[in-house]
Amino acid sequence: MDLSQFKVRSFVIGLIVLGVLITFASWGISRLYSAYSNPGKPKVVTITSTPTTSTSQASLPISSSKPVITQNRPSATPTPSPAAAQQTTKGGIATQPNTGSDDVVVQNPGIVIYTPANGDTASNPLKVTGSGNVTSKQITLQVLDKDGYVLGTANTNVCYGINACQFETYVAYNTPKTAEGYLYAFTINSLGEKAYETVIPISF
Repeated sequence: MDLSQFKVRSFVIGLIVLGVLITFASWGISRLYSAYSNPGKPKVVTITSTPTTSTSQASLPISSSKPVITQNRPSATPTPSPAAAQQTTKGGIATQPNTGSDDVVVQNPGIVIYTPANGDTASNPLKVTGSGNVTSKQITLQVLDKDGYVLGTANTNVCYGINACQFETYVAYNTPKTAEGYLYAFTINSLGEKAYETVIPISF
């Protein structure tokens, strides 16, 4: 191959390389122009989570632990809505709405213990009589020793209405270690709290 053919071939190869470079340069410029002239919208990632609901149910077990004996607490008084009829309450229990002269008043709300009386000697089982008018329609009766430990428990049904109803039940209990103790009566109101707590001192 003489010198003239070599020069021609080198010239042709140079043109091809130049054309390739120009093609790549044009493609890059067009991409940059497209990116600046038509910017894309930012990508939004939405993270959703499904909340979990934890349900726990409080319980009131009967145990031998020392209870807290407090003073009588009234039940919660419901708040009527503006459209509701006006109600009156007595001891935390709603009465029938006022209707002119036909007002009905709730009689004897709460818990009343007839027997045993203060200081009575307790038999085993212990006979308990009384009356009740509470929202739960149930009274819990417990025999406690002098230190407040539960020796025995019983439940009895009562009324919830315009007047109390009487009850009679028996509470069997374990042998006490003290010569004196208590009869402890209460109910659980709509808020899940003890209400109308009544304490009667007894002897064994």
